[in-house]
Order: sequence, then structure tokens, then C-alpha cells
Amino acid sequence: MDILQSILDIAKKNKVQFLVIGGHAINAIGYARQTADLDLLVSKSNREFWCCTLKSFRYEQLQDHEVFARFKSLDLAAWPINLMFVEQNVFEQLLYSATLVNFGNCQVYIPSLKHMIALKLHALKQRQEHREARDIIDIQELLKIESLPTHELRQLCQKYDRLDLYEQFERFCT
Repeated sequence: MDILQSILDIAKKNKVQFLVIGGHAINAIGYARQTADLDLLVSKSNREFWCCTLKSFRYEQLQDHEVFARFKSLDLAAWPINLMFVEQNVFEQLLYSATLVNFGNCQVYIPSLKHMIALKLHALKQRQEHREARDIIDIQELLKIESLPTHELRQLCQKYDRLDLYEQFERFCT
């Protein structure tokens, strides 16, 4: 994944950090599933850096939202890239417990399992019908890889207004 190496190189050069999230992060911890894009979690304070960086890599911005931006490469074979923006203190919390993984020759950080589940529940909070089934399966598979205590899962489901899903996930917990 050449684009990830380019992102890693420029991030290191500028002392800016990021986390790989979404399908690639899920694949990295052991659940193989198809993904059609590269999702990165970054600090809101570095928003301009990331948007300019992707544009310098020949990416066109398709969507610009306060907490999310989507980019499409002008080169046909390149991955689309999505940026998720979070407050600096949230980014630091996720980075603190993140895991360093290999994507080919690249070593990048992905969130802890608990934080990946929280990110998935956050996505489910939006109640987007086209994402719902995939995100639910992702959470179930993550919990099969590493279980959470039931009280922690319940707190997460409650925090992200998806207590309706708790019983569906509870059977995968300790």
C-alpha cells in the first residue's frame, strides 16, 4: 500500500500522528474482511495539514464535514481515503493505548480493541442503514478475538446510544 507509506513518511517528517481505523485496522487484528478505502483518525488540530497533504498526493476532497472528510484519488488504482477528526485529548487517549502493526513495510498504529468497538458504536449511533449490518458484524468479530467485560460493553453501548444492541453483543463477552 504505497499511499500508506507516503502518508507515514510525511507524518513522520512533520511530527504529526495518525491512527489507521476501519477495515484495515480490523484486518490487522485478525478478522479478514473486505474494505474499499483507507480510514485514518487524526486530531482536529491537524485538519489543514491532512487535507493539504492528501491534495498534494493528487486526492480530491469529496466531502467536508466537521468530524469527517472523504477523498478520492485522481489516480484510478489508489485507495479512497477518509479522515475522521477528533479533539486532541481524544486522539491522545486513543494513541496512548494503540497497537503498532505492520502493513507490508509500514509500521502504523491502530486503536485498541476497546477503542475500535467504541468507534464502531459511534458509527452505529448515526443509524445509517447502509452501514448497520457491516458494523454490527465487525463488533461481533472483534469481541470474538478479544472479549470485553460485560459492564464495559454495556457502558459503551449506552454512551453511544445503542443499548438496543447490547444483548446482541453480550454473548461474546466475559
